[in-house]
Amino acid sequence: MDRIIAARIRDVIETKLTPQQSGFRPGHSTLDQLPHLRATLTRPTLDSRTGAVFVDYAKAFDTADHDRIVSAMREMDLPPHTIRWPASFLKGRQAKVRVNRKSSPLMLFRRGVPQGTVLGPLMFIMVMNTLSKRLSQVPLLFHGFFADDLTLAARHVNRDIINSTLQQGLNVVDEWSKDCFMEINVAKTQYTLFGTSDPDPLSL
Repeated sequence: MDRIIAARIRDVIETKLTPQQSGFRPGHSTLDQLPHLRATLTRPTLDSRTGAVFVDYAKAFDTADHDRIVSAMREMDLPPHTIRWPASFLKGRQAKVRVNRKSSPLMLFRRGVPQGTVLGPLMFIMVMNTLSKRLSQVPLLFHGFFADDLTLAARHVNRDIINSTLQQGLNVVDEWSKDCFMEINVAKTQYTLFGTSDPDPLSL
């Protein structure tokens, strides 16, 4: 049933996913976003520079909120009968931990995509697609995904405009992440300003 529902969902969403998402899609790979990033870095503009932020999420697949997953499926205009089974699959998921023959009480999970399933990755990229649509509304901002690996980039002759554009993108990411109960790993999120050795810090 998992594979059957996943195939039906993929048939509907494939043309509706933003082109910036390369993860878990047939015919796509992590290399797909490299030409776009390279074009952003090397576009022939006099004295222009490029800033990039490489955003790292902490345990993204384990923290995606179930209600947001169902909401993302509705945004994809999936038929109600197609949504019903995955939504039921997520509802009431329980687990317990066993250590040294001792088990914890059953715990109810309201977050995380089911691991080891075909549906899990599809659920995840549908949620991330809602972020991609928001980032697409930020002027001058380039972004690219491979699953939960996110790159933001901006190119301009004015470093203040680069930083302002990236900051707008980070603000969108931060607001969306809080709404979806997903945590950014600030320590592993990196900012680089190409073409200068003195980058201004960005806040998150």
